[in-house]
Amino acid sequence: MIINPIQKITSIPNFAFGFQSEVLILELNHHVDNALLLNEEVAELIQKRYINLYLNSKEYFEKSFKSNELSDHLILWASIFQRSVGLSIFEKGLEIKNPKITNKLVAIPSPLLAHKTLADGLNWLSKILLESKESFEAASFDINVKKLNEALKKFSTAGSNVPLFKEAAYNLNIPVITVEESRVLQYGQGKNSRWMNSSFTNRTPHIGSTIAKNKHWCSKVLFNAGLPVASHVIVKSGEQAISVADKMGYPVVIKPIALDGGLGVAAGLRRPDEVIKAFNEASKYKVPIMLQKHFFGRDYRLSIFEGKVLWAIERQPASVVGDGIHTVQELVDIVNLDPKRGDGEHATLKKIILDEEAISLIQESNKSIGTVLKVDESLQLRRRANISAGGMPISVMGKVHVDNERLAIRAAELLELDLAGVDLLIPDISKSWMEVGAVICEVNSQPTLGSLTSRHVYKEVLSKLVPGNGRIPISIIMGYSESKDADQTFEKYSNQGLVCGYVSRNGLFIGDEKISNCLTSSFHGAKSLIMDKRVEALVVDVTDFSFVKLGTPFDRIDEFIYSNVDQMSSVSSISKANELYLRQVLMMESILKVQVA
Repeated sequence: MIINPIQKITSIPNFAFGFQSEVLILELNHHVDNALLLNEEVAELIQKRYINLYLNSKEYFEKSFKSNELSDHLILWASIFQRSVGLSIFEKGLEIKNPKITNKLVAIPSPLLAHKTLADGLNWLSKILLESKESFEAASFDINVKKLNEALKKFSTAGSNVPLFKEAAYNLNIPVITVEESRVLQYGQGKNSRWMNSSFTNRTPHIGSTIAKNKHWCSKVLFNAGLPVASHVIVKSGEQAISVADKMGYPVVIKPIALDGGLGVAAGLRRPDEVIKAFNEASKYKVPIMLQKHFFGRDYRLSIFEGKVLWAIERQPASVVGDGIHTVQELVDIVNLDPKRGDGEHATLKKIILDEEAISLIQESNKSIGTVLKVDESLQLRRRANISAGGMPISVMGKVHVDNERLAIRAAELLELDLAGVDLLIPDISKSWMEVGAVICEVNSQPTLGSLTSRHVYKEVLSKLVPGNGRIPISIIMGYSESKDADQTFEKYSNQGLVCGYVSRNGLFIGDEKISNCLTSSFHGAKSLIMDKRVEALVVDVTDFSFVKLGTPFDRIDEFIYSNVDQMSSVSSISKANELYLRQVLMMESILKVQVA
């Protein structure tokens, strides 16, 4: 029995081998890899079992995938494990071939925080793939796969916008650098870079976003500017809420003033007992609560970007439609079978839950969960239309009346928001709000742009924010001994009129300005300059092995010059230096054009 098919695992915490992600390196035992072939029957069996557990993974398997190479299967499974749980990885791994390296190397793109979990999972899987069919234990496999996926889920990117912006950047060939804990990301390099926090851009104003975050302040600002909003009052107790509702007139809405995603919101309240209950539920979030006059209208979200309507949807509350056969409970179960519906943060749609609110609405319709609805009979299961509460987004682009577009744009511009989601309640979006009435429910300064109907808008936003593909010309010179190549390359870019960042043996430079005497490593010097918005081109004179140990701060370079290749005698450990040198050259050669000086 083979104990360790994977002999060594190395984590590279930055870009390497041309991937737009951090990289995990698996070093396969060459005795195993050359002498033993994996069991194709087992490989086929675990594929079927995985699809049975995770139906949405079926599309990730290549229909004609046939290989008896362990490395090929590890590359495939690394991709499937990560994609199944929503990790922002859009590339498959690759095998690194070089006759001078005995063991086969497999490079796997993966978020850094997930490296240990993924490595442990692949190590476990590699042993199963080399077992006989008779030794395979299906129940044990299922349990371990579920544990692995649950563990990997913890490393999915924060927020539902970020994975889609990263996917858009990948498709646009825009490099992405993590600035802070995967929330703040840099799209592009040097002068062409932009920072974003989810859908906050580097142009989003603090004042406007602060006002938008507070629903009470936002409504007052909109009202003072002459925009339509629902009347509201801040209430501090359930008794006060009932008193205000009695004066304002039912139905009313209870909502916390500073929470997103519909948390704590209860709409369409028609009785004092409902108001008390909603107030008590909202109080759990420990933020001030407002009571608002309910406005009868359909729920729309207009996404505004730089003074134009980027996208418009109607948000329909969670509901089921009868077929004359199935009960309400069965219809909900059928709807929830949709692989787009899930419980996680990155699920395109949320599952419909038959909770107290849903049961109450069912009872108000004189039905029960056992009622069989007539054909095409619709039953609403939520008072609010939030997607996070099981709602469904429907595109209404091309149907929005120009007055309604102008209203939403005006709301965003009033708060000076470059990117905003304006929530509009109106009976008919195709008719002017001045004719049929409407209220602006909320203005979101960090809106979720969505994926079901609007996945394309992420590309549109990035294309406008980031010049071109966001890249600057980068040259790497590697030789570990004195050479004029780096100076000449710096002069070449400078003569082209570009402000060149230079990681030299004498310190860091931006153009003619020396910004630091201290050079911690070639990697850190290069990273500091790739984040500087003055830099229009970059030259790095590599003087250490930091790139092979840490990876690179860029996934692509334009020019790689290596000189004095054989002059390694000055390095104390010749064999170790040669190995590091070879791997560093391999890393760089895989992402660029090569010149030998």
